[in-house]
Amino acid sequence: MQIHDAASRYIHWLANARNLSRHSVRAYKGDISIWLLHKGADTDVSELDISSVLTFVEDQRTKGLAERTILRRVAALRGFYSWLSEVGLAEIDMQEMRTLRIRRQRALPRVARRDDLRRLYDHLHASVQGGGSLHAGVRSHPHDAAVLLAASLMLATGTRVGETTSIECSNIDLGGASIRVHGKGARDRTVPITDIWLQGFLAAYLEVRNELGVTHQYLLFGQSGDPINPAIVRLRLRKASKAAGLLGHITPHMLRHAAATHLLENGVDIRVVQRLLGHASITTTELYTHVTDVALRQAISTANVLQRDFHAR
Repeated sequence: MQIHDAASRYIHWLANARNLSRHSVRAYKGDISIWLLHKGADTDVSELDISSVLTFVEDQRTKGLAERTILRRVAALRGFYSWLSEVGLAEIDMQEMRTLRIRRQRALPRVARRDDLRRLYDHLHASVQGGGSLHAGVRSHPHDAAVLLAASLMLATGTRVGETTSIECSNIDLGGASIRVHGKGARDRTVPITDIWLQGFLAAYLEVRNELGVTHQYLLFGQSGDPINPAIVRLRLRKASKAAGLLGHITPHMLRHAAATHLLENGVDIRVVQRLLGHASITTTELYTHVTDVALRQAISTANVLQRDFHAR
């Protein structure tokens, strides 16, 4: 059987026997289609082995694809090969396939310049000024207030943008100054709100939310009163970055990165930062220590104490 026909049967099986969502089926189909172009759709399934996966990885890296994309495609192929073996269409050493490890080249998080973060934050803050009080400012500009509140929460607590937009009012404890966040892998965690201004801003936002008659359970709402999603936050931050005069734009993940690096640079234990960010593995949190190492090197290079104070004579 040609691998094109086998792949069609596999995609049909995923959609029906596995009952995957249309989005997941479309993703599998897209990844396997790319591999078919590489391998040749007329290739017979009997010719498949682990080497065809390795050559595919080399080809994808040569083309400059992101490591995350390559690893996702390898996972799709692993599932396809496993199905071929189970239904008896090909004799593949699945033990070898299962032990195949593609080394991931982990990139450092993208970090925004601190001056850019300040300019963006000042712009967001200025957009909610009005009436001399937090409540009046939110009441006059509720949609700008939603972006400012989202950015403040991500900067103060390191929450992901999806976690931030998913915050439910019932999980906010104003008295205890904390928010329960629903994170990745269905892992809930509680993040403290220690900043006094943010506590007051959050309280004012909730008051205005009630006054406007917003009835859904989510904290943040848009112009129509409906919940806002991560895409809206990204778009508004992009527009705010441009309005603030930044050359580039600030992403929600940069705000999360800023929270992590600031904590580490101020001596907070890495395991505390891991818990705050909701990382399942501390190795993910350790990426931020490399970022602070870069910042340290830049600071030392700028100071250049040896050259300035001892060589320059």
